[in-house]
Amino acid sequence: MDQNADSLSGTDMAVLDVLRLGISVASALSAVHKAGLVHRDIKPPNLIESTSGYKLIDFGIALAGSPKRPEPTRDASVVIG
Repeated sequence: MDQNADSLSGTDMAVLDVLRLGISVASALSAVHKAGLVHRDIKPPNLIESTSGYKLIDFGIALAGSPKRPEPTRDASVVIG
């Protein structure tokens, strides 16, 4: 099932699938923010579908630290979701 959300472009999605996608993304962003990170690159290619929902990937330009002094991360291999 590991498909990129970008592959859904131009297709009709059922309401429940749209809700599942939205809940997965919101849950991942909540976890990211609780960990003190800001992803900064949310887009379909950075969402991968798995059996448990969508996963947020590619934290290459994410910021960590306090809002006044963010520091870029260097780990693009992080998966949250």
